[in-house]
Amino acid sequence: MRAPEKLPPLSVPAEGRLHLLPFFIPTTICDADNTTVVDAARSLVPAGISVREKAILIRAWIRENIKYTLDDKKAKASDTLAKREGMCTNKANLQIAMMRAVGVPCGYRLVHITKECFRTPQML
Repeated sequence: MRAPEKLPPLSVPAEGRLHLLPFFIPTTICDADNTTVVDAARSLVPAGISVREKAILIRAWIRENIKYTLDDKKAKASDTLAKREGMCTNKANLQIAMMRAVGVPCGYRLVHITKECFRTPQML
């Protein structure tokens, strides 16, 4: 069995991996280059661990340390980190920003759920 390939830190895709570039680029709300986000993410992950281990540590930290509250879905990841709270969209955004900050290619899809979705037999 081959050892898993490790990506270089600091959001730089490995040579020949340009298809991953969109999964590293900071955006307006996913501010993965914010120094607070970068410092927080780097403090969680020890040097030399795999991409998978980085993702597990960051996910666990968000789950344990970011309280679920209703918030603006357009809040920046750095704002969610500063407040230590946010709804699922905010928490996912922060998780992605932190992962990107430590070299984990990461993306998400935003799904709008209407109140009618909660009236289905599966939700009852």
